[in-house]
Amino acid sequence: MSQCAFKCKTANCGRNRFVRTADVGEEILARVEADPELSTRRIGAEMEISKDVVHRTLKEQLLHPYHKTPVQDLLIQDPGSHMIFCRAVNTQRQLNENFANMIWFTDEACFTRRAITNFHNEHVYADENPHAIKVRHFQHEFRINVWAGIIGNFIVGPVILPQRLTGDIYLQHLQNTVPDLLEDLPLQLLRDMWFMHDGAPPHFQIGVRNYLNQQYPNKWRDKYYRTGQRIRK
Repeated sequence: MSQCAFKCKTANCGRNRFVRTADVGEEILARVEADPELSTRRIGAEMEISKDVVHRTLKEQLLHPYHKTPVQDLLIQDPGSHMIFCRAVNTQRQLNENFANMIWFTDEACFTRRAITNFHNEHVYADENPHAIKVRHFQHEFRINVWAGIIGNFIVGPVILPQRLTGDIYLQHLQNTVPDLLEDLPLQLLRDMWFMHDGAPPHFQIGVRNYLNQQYPNKWRDKYYRTGQRIRK
């Protein structure tokens, strides 16, 4: 039988095996402690060692590469306004344990054809690399602005609004479209519910505030727990 064409011809062929030492392990851990977001490849390149050595060292120390969780960015005024909202809701719940189910939460969201993709969970099983691709950027884009609300076990909407929402358009939506959407809700819920939307500029236009004060007197709020007047600093 002929010898394999790839058999080593000398005893010293291939990459030299790296022997880990205590100093190397300590330096790896020190780098990760200083910057937990460093990749094993970058640490290996900076220390001129294999990334596999870095990976084994971290694994032996029970350090795992956890994924970050995307969250909503908070403004400076958000924590204080959220605390005001929580205290107000807690006060109402002491008067009525079912108060949380009486809040009508509403909001708009803009959707595009790009969607939201988690590439960590996307894969293709195959016996060979299919070089699969996923299109994310398009020559022809579209956007759709969708409004909807939820109160208790009821979903109100959805309704498609113009891409550019103004105070006048939002007011027309509240006056002409919303009443028809509420016809199927129980009368008692309609009588007791509180209206809630976020603090977008169109939501705080004077005409919108006047209409909400008329329809939901002392029973509507926005993201900053404002009604007809802005919260004083």
